[in-house]
This record gives sequence, structure tokens and C-alpha cells, in this order.
Amino acid sequence: MTNKKIFILLPDGVGLKNFAFSKFHSLANSFDYKVVYWNGTPFDLKKMNFDEIKINNPKNHFLTDIFKEAKIRSELNKNCKKSKDKTYNSYKFPYKYNGIKSLIKKILVETIVFFYSKKNA
Repeated sequence: MTNKKIFILLPDGVGLKNFAFSKFHSLANSFDYKVVYWNGTPFDLKKMNFDEIKINNPKNHFLTDIFKEAKIRSELNKNCKKSKDKTYNSYKFPYKYNGIKSLIKKILVETIVFFYSKKNA
């Protein structure tokens, strides 16, 4: 039994192509590595006799989208200010107002952007 393990995250078809459908698995086995795939694709790797941990219905934490949106918007603000090019503002997609959740999300994003955009990068 080997103690050497490789854990591969497969979030999409590109990962499948690069790791599961290539010579990677057999090459790793030839060096006595045990390969385990964390599979987020609909493809069943057990049919290929690969060890997998299936990701079923993955869901991000509710703050993930807020921080991601705030990061993008604040970077666009900084680039716009730094380059004096207002084109960056056209990359900001408008907020959706379809409920109280989206309003709260907008307020949180804009609060983070307000403070983060002022910092020197």
C-alpha cells in the first residue's frame, strides 16, 4: 500500500480532459501514487475504475458572491482612476433589483467597494 496520494479537483470538462482522459492516471500509478478525483462534473469516473469523491449540488457561501463582486468593482474603479480612462466603467454590470436580498447584496457590495477603492494598490 502506498502512502503517496494525489488529489485532483475536476470542476469542469477541461480538468477531465487534462487529467482523467489523458495518461496522467496511469503515469501516476506507475510511480506508486494513488490518485483520487474530486469530481464536480456529471461524468462518472467510477466507470473508468477511478477513485472519486462526487461533488453534488455545490453551493457557494452567501458572502462569496458579495466579495467577488466588490473586488471586481473596486478594481475597475482603481483602474479607471489610475488610467483616467472611463471605459472601465462600462464593464460594471447593473445591479438586479428583484427583491430585498438583491438590495442588501448591493448595499454590502457598495460599502466594501467604497472602503477598498480608496486604498492605494
